[in-house]
Amino acid sequence: MKKFAVSLIFALAFATSAQAAGEQAKPALNPATVTAVNKLLDSMNYRSMARQVMQGTFQQMQPGLLQTMEAIINAEPNLDADQKAKALELAQSKVPHITGKLQEFFADPALVEELQAATVQVYARNFSVAEIEQLAAFYRTPLGKKMLARMPAIASESVAASQQIIMPRLGKMMQEIVSAFE
Repeated sequence: MKKFAVSLIFALAFATSAQAAGEQAKPALNPATVTAVNKLLDSMNYRSMARQVMQGTFQQMQPGLLQTMEAIINAEPNLDADQKAKALELAQSKVPHITGKLQEFFADPALVEELQAATVQVYARNFSVAEIEQLAAFYRTPLGKKMLARMPAIASESVAASQQIIMPRLGKMMQEIVSAFE
């Protein structure tokens, strides 16, 4: 259980540092740029696309949730076979609750609004009003419309591909970090 506790502390520290990084002061943006970006995102149907991407991410996370919990339990050297079996049973019983909480998290409309506000900031810092208008014009073309239609699937596939590459490396690194505390 020590490894689990250390892993949890590491995960919370990472989440806290990521949150702190996101709370840094943002420079004031040109209101015309913000308006143009919001119009662009509306024409891209950003809110709907974001909900689709989050739903796809949730669906991809579900199968790995129990596998991750099982891997953590099975890797715990201080548990005997009976303790591991009980821990696995407990983990399995908690999966529906955790899955429900994750589903609520990803379905929260406020999350989509916050994501759009953050996306407006990113676009506004990286594009001029004229460039944003050119992007909007592109998304009105047949290719732009096709890109928008395919973007949720592309984003979900990209997340899945990234997880396949990152998760084994991250798991190995976490084991190394936890081993350093033993």
